[in-house]
Order: sequence, then C-alpha cells, then structure tokens
Amino acid sequence: MYKELFSLECRGYMLDLLRKLIAELRVVKFEELIEVLEVLEVLEVLEFVQGVCAAALWKFNCELPSEVECFVREFDRLDAV
Repeated sequence: MYKELFSLECRGYMLDLLRKLIAELRVVKFEELIEVLEVLEVLEVLEFVQGVCAAALWKFNCELPSEVECFVREFDRLDAV
C-alpha cells in the first residue's frame, strides 16, 4: 500500500495534500490556534499524514518527493524546538 501511495503515478497526491494543509495553517494567527477547532483538526490530519509518510520512508523504504521527506523529518522533530 505504501509503495503504491508513493509510486510515480500517485506521489503527487500526498504532496498536494501536504501543501493544502500547510496553506490552511498559514492564514491563522498563532494566538487563534487554541480557539479554532478547524486548525486543531488540520494539525491532527498533518500528524496522521506525517505518520503515514514516515512509515513509507523508514519502514517500507519508499522514495518520497523531497518536500514531503523534509516535512516528515522536520515535523518529527517539532518537540525538540
């Protein structure tokens, strides 16, 4: 399933999804994060997407678009900031 998701035919889907979710977060001010349920839902979706992409990258050795791989690595280290 992971190899199919990140195959040449499908790999753009995850990149488009990631870009859409991040764009949704860019329009919200930090102070509004706690109050806005939609933003929290986007963050949960980003966490799920990161988990799927991380499994594809590290467990199944799939080749991800560089932007997606960068997101996976950086999101995984947010607690270190």
